[in-house]
Amino acid sequence: MQRDFSRGASRLVRRIPILLLLPIVGAGVWVTVAPPYTNSPPIRSDGLGYYAWTDALLDGDFDFCQWPEMATVGALTGRDPAHPNRCSNRYSAAMALLRLPVMGPIALLSGHGNAKKLVVSNANEEANQWLGIATLLLTALLMWGALRRLDVGTWTAQLTVLCLVFGAGLFDYATYDSAFTHDTSAALFAALIFAGVGAMRRRARPNSWLVFALSLFIAWIREPDIAPLLLLVGAWTLWQTQGLAGARRLRAAVRLAAPAIGGVILALFIQLLYVRWSTNTWTLNTYGASASFNLRDLEEWNVLFSYNHGLFLWFPVLALMIAIALWQRKSRNWGWLALASVASLTVIYGSWTSWFLGGADGQRGFIDIVPIISAAGGLGLAQLRGPRRGVALAAAVLLSWLTVELMAGYWSGVLPFEYDTATQFWQQVAGSHALLND
Repeated sequence: MQRDFSRGASRLVRRIPILLLLPIVGAGVWVTVAPPYTNSPPIRSDGLGYYAWTDALLDGDFDFCQWPEMATVGALTGRDPAHPNRCSNRYSAAMALLRLPVMGPIALLSGHGNAKKLVVSNANEEANQWLGIATLLLTALLMWGALRRLDVGTWTAQLTVLCLVFGAGLFDYATYDSAFTHDTSAALFAALIFAGVGAMRRRARPNSWLVFALSLFIAWIREPDIAPLLLLVGAWTLWQTQGLAGARRLRAAVRLAAPAIGGVILALFIQLLYVRWSTNTWTLNTYGASASFNLRDLEEWNVLFSYNHGLFLWFPVLALMIAIALWQRKSRNWGWLALASVASLTVIYGSWTSWFLGGADGQRGFIDIVPIISAAGGLGLAQLRGPRRGVALAAAVLLSWLTVELMAGYWSGVLPFEYDTATQFWQQVAGSHALLND
């Protein structure tokens, strides 16, 4: 009986990622119930622009000009001269649609916006925080599940995901910065990868409607994510059609890519129609003329290595995961996909007016693609043998802690929201402001 119980317990441990769940749930609940920071209110800045769509959808009134709070946070970017009451909300409605089943009823019960003031109730603020924790947990489980489907051992998979949750900004953008969209975008990418890897194991295609819906919301929530999304779909299509030739390969590729491409096209079409309706202009740029691409002043190096939110300085574990994936033969294709995804976003954000993306905990635009890097890095770690894997995992933990140190400085206000300097950076990481020195 004791032997049977031990076997059953061992099987349960293998199926339930305890090492992964306990730290995430524990830390998530702690910082939500007793926040060690002041970020009041939780729905602020960009989040106010997204939440405004909740009131608009509930009322069927898309006149964002009526809310002065929208102008205060810079969420209004255009106006139709022929319809002065039409103001364009620079933020997409997709986030509000995904959260409407929870946020909508709460807004109705607590009294939502009117013609003079955009109202975000305390209940909606709390719901936003708990939705962030739930989204983070879902993302972590999907990343872990994808690694298990790639035959990565359960403990290696759990440690990989845990390092990325705390070492690549996911935890911050599911708690302190949960009003942004990055935790949701990461969850959508994680779901797409989980479905794709599962289909790969079954030697089948993933559900077309699921791929269409996930691609639609990935593209609709954040247009720059279209680039890594297309890379992911392209890699999947090339893998599935290898061995075919000529017209047969082309037909198979079209069938495979059509759901994702259809989702992207629909997202762009919705955005194009909305901007046209609200500003009488045919454009996909909802940010207005003051924010756009500038190909004459490229900042790609700063995007990756600046003390002011540089990706590999604030989230160095990502560089380690990509390097390990590229080093190992079995994970190399995933490594190239991860590197190409990073490169595509680097070009996009490096050419953007505000390349550091304003106030943020690190280079937040890359958090969305952490699930891609997780698959690559976890598979690469699984190929290491003996002490090498232990050393690599120890390095991942150490680099993740560096990011936790930076997050603590960001939360406490020791590190400014933007324009961080080298002195501020190193004082927080290893100097007088470091957590280990408190």
